Amino acid sequence: MTIEKFKAELALARTELDAATADVMALVRAGRAFGERWDAAIEREREARKRMHWALHSPLASSVGEGRKHLAGRSPNQPN
Repeated sequence: MTIEKFKAELALARTELDAATADVMALVRAGRAFGERWDAAIEREREARKRMHWALHSPLASSVGEGRKHLAGRSPNQPN
């Protein structure tokens, strides 16, 4: 996976997680935290969280972060 593909995957995962969370919260605000629609919204959010977790824990996530620290003139072991 290239860094560009990683960034695109991360952006898609973030967008889906934001949308899924918004749907869940809309149901909560509407007092509809039950039933098939609720179950579907919760499952969508769960899958979006898994995708985000995968993206953040992929091998490129750590290399992208370390690259940014090096670009800022710091070693990867130095605190921000």
